[in-house]
Amino acid sequence: MSRILRFALVPACLLAIVSMIGQAGDKKPAAWKTFLPESAYAELSKRSLERVGKLAKNDKAPLTELRAEALILAGTAMSTKQTEKVEWMLDDAKVLAEEAGTKSAAEAARQFAVAMANGKPLMHKMSQKKWPELIGEIKDVMMVFANKAKGGEGIPAELQYSAKVKSQNGTEALINALAAKKLTDANVAKMAKELELVGYRVAVVGSLTLERGPADKGADRKAWDEQAVIMRDSAIELAAAAHKKDGPAIVEACKRLENRCVDCHSNFK
Repeated sequence: MSRILRFALVPACLLAIVSMIGQAGDKKPAAWKTFLPESAYAELSKRSLERVGKLAKNDKAPLTELRAEALILAGTAMSTKQTEKVEWMLDDAKVLAEEAGTKSAAEAARQFAVAMANGKPLMHKMSQKKWPELIGEIKDVMMVFANKAKGGEGIPAELQYSAKVKSQNGTEALINALAAKKLTDANVAKMAKELELVGYRVAVVGSLTLERGPADKGADRKAWDEQAVIMRDSAIELAAAAHKKDGPAIVEACKRLENRCVDCHSNFK
């Protein structure tokens, strides 16, 4: 389907979907929200592309890491105002995620990733997979938040505000530390920009988690959805609190995020 025709059909499709949801009484929360300001989208997508390029060039980096970053890049594009450029990024990221998840397309995925990182959109096709199938194992995406020594991506130097956080060097560890004790005003000022971006990145993963749903068909989908929504929205609140340099609000947002992590691991392993 041409890109022009696809845009033309979007309003009609949305109206039909809304109508069906209303008739069926389906209260499943929408996975995607437009919460990313253009400036945050630009920076996060730039960093994702840089990471995609590095992972593609590193033969020792597991393809699961490349696939996870491609999914986060696609989720980032889904979370901002849609423009033609953003749409191209979304399509390319979804194709990369699909190819990186297919062993026979491993080399093609690495080449495609390098081209994307070099600013060359090569959207030679569109992924035909629906989001849950494309996302696959959500644990691969969550791994970016682990301590760097355990396979996570680590955190910027600006956020390593204590010896313990620096040693752990992970997003989850950072959030746990921020939930335990209010930052000094000096640290809030120093960390605000990077912490805002961390909040938005976590929110994107929350959206992916909500869209994916539990792998176990017998799992409590309602509980999964509720926890994913709280994860996403609490992370958005963290980004807003960091932007305002509001120390107490940062603590509260991180407490909600920490609680969701504990509950989710307890309920869904």
